[in-house]
Amino acid sequence: MTTLLDSAKSMLTDAVMDKASSLLGLESSGMGSAISKFLPGIIGGLISKGNTEAGASSILDMIKNKGLTDLGVDDLMGVLGDPNKGKSMLDQGGDLLGMIFGNNQGGILDKLIGMTGLKKAGGSMLLKFLAPIVLRKLAGMVTKNGWGAKKLSSYLGEQKSSISGMLPGMSGLMGFAESAGSKATAAAAAVTSGDDDNGGGGWWKWLLPLLLLGAILFGLFKSGILGGDKTMDTTTEDTTITNGDATTGDATTGDVTTGTAGELSTGESTTTTTDMKGGSTDGMTIDFSNSMMNDNGDIVDAEGKVLVSSADYSFDANGNLVDMNGRILVEAASIPGTLLSRLKSFLGKYSGIRLSENETGDLVDADGNVIYKAGEFEKKGGFYYDKDGNKLGRIWAKIVEAVKDAAATTKEAMTSFFDAMIKKTEGAKTEYPLSNITFNEEGNRITNFSKNEIEGLAAALQANADGKIVVRGYTNDGASDKENTKLSKARANVVHDMLVTLGVKDSQISFKGMGSGDNRIEVTSND
Repeated sequence: MTTLLDSAKSMLTDAVMDKASSLLGLESSGMGSAISKFLPGIIGGLISKGNTEAGASSILDMIKNKGLTDLGVDDLMGVLGDPNKGKSMLDQGGDLLGMIFGNNQGGILDKLIGMTGLKKAGGSMLLKFLAPIVLRKLAGMVTKNGWGAKKLSSYLGEQKSSISGMLPGMSGLMGFAESAGSKATAAAAAVTSGDDDNGGGGWWKWLLPLLLLGAILFGLFKSGILGGDKTMDTTTEDTTITNGDATTGDATTGDVTTGTAGELSTGESTTTTTDMKGGSTDGMTIDFSNSMMNDNGDIVDAEGKVLVSSADYSFDANGNLVDMNGRILVEAASIPGTLLSRLKSFLGKYSGIRLSENETGDLVDADGNVIYKAGEFEKKGGFYYDKDGNKLGRIWAKIVEAVKDAAATTKEAMTSFFDAMIKKTEGAKTEYPLSNITFNEEGNRITNFSKNEIEGLAAALQANADGKIVVRGYTNDGASDKENTKLSKARANVVHDMLVTLGVKDSQISFKGMGSGDNRIEVTSND
């Protein structure tokens, strides 16, 4: 199968390069060498992001939410020939780079640009131009082959060989390790490309054999052929990780293998890692070793790669680290004390409580007990704060405890759930946020939804001909409160139309635009 690198390169014909140089304000003759670094850099970011099924799933969501489709040379020429379309492409490229590299974006892009002779502004523009090309070629492969997350993750893993050695010294920053062989190749390439004082290599001539010999010896020591047992006994309890450099290599509980993941400590005592094992979420088993928390609240590995995003975790009542659906990521007993205290500090005073607001605007716990009266707290940056600026806890979208993962629940289960809601059965929920429904940014075109939820709701309404519901929309995607109200109503109307199309009577459904709020669609039983 064609590599992603070759597929992206095929788009950069001479005609495209000429058009692009005009759009970007760069000399086409100077773009080639930069592209030889930038394309592998972008692909490396995708490899890193997609190395798990969960990561690959986020790439699929990126493709879907951005409406990315395959791109031909003629299509690209059309975009480059229209200044407005060209600007939109660059804007989209900036968004995509942020999604691919996340919190590491600035450092990675600066490093990539530093490998070229381009100024930062020009290099940034070229990267924004290339990112949509790479993603749209990948989108074409996904559509053509019908890949899910597992297949996409496998394909991206296979792409490592196509960019091996093209980004010397950046593998750790990108989130995947270089082999000893590729490091030696990169070192040799750097040496042989050096300036020559005497036309014959000068002192570099004798340095190259030493570098190659060092690489060979490294491999022999690592394999255990030289140096005897390749493991070291460990004595102390806590893992020490500073500035992304781990004191250990490839770690196992109780001993440390002398691998290359981070820099080995040369201190007096060796260390042992804490093995953090948790449950499974979306098919991904979390097994943290050498983990820490970065300044953004993400849980990262020794090389700075995000294992769990700061937006995706909280604590349950038992102290387990859980995702938004309450599924265990890491069991309480497996979280090191030093990391635990930082996580709780990041989540706020009530880190183990799912805070929400009641009908009167008070801040309440899961049992409805009032923690702060309305007006005594404020919301910013996804968290609740008291009036003194102390963080209280995360703002979570309401989650129906009876259906923690609606997207994976059968239509029959959803029908039963909505039937009880519509009939107002004792103990049944009276409102429900559609768990997986999303729209294109600033629009009302649905980009994702749970088929089982919608069909289950339609079936319950058809079985209860006198039953009625209200569909309420909330959004912050508009430019103002007025625009948010208009857009949220339009999105609620789309859900209304979907249900009518499925055979529900129009008189059973009303819809309202509630205006500003976290993007969501709620369904409530009519009073």
